[in-house]
Amino acid sequence: MQSMSASPIYHNNIKDIRNSSAIRVFTELSKKGIAVEFYDPFIDKIKIGSELISGIPNKHQLTGRLSEFDIVVVMVDHDGVDYLQIKKNLSHLNRIFLKILFR
Repeated sequence: MQSMSASPIYHNNIKDIRNSSAIRVFTELSKKGIAVEFYDPFIDKIKIGSELISGIPNKHQLTGRLSEFDIVVVMVDHDGVDYLQIKKNLSHLNRIFLKILFR
């Protein structure tokens, strides 16, 4: 199973991963053997355990790769990210679009 999150940051529109709920979610998914990827316009790499994970570099590549993922979770709602376009590209999923915002 492959998972993707739209952001590892804990608050929208900033470049700060301190206290990020997404990092905790990524860590737990990784422990269960689930491949985790992310897109964030503010962060290009994050460390999960001993592994450094590079993010999907831009929103055009994100849109093109959405069909590869079994689960997509939006952790933070950044300005400038077209969430309706993301939702349109998730038609392959059996579940409804899931949006979780940690505030």
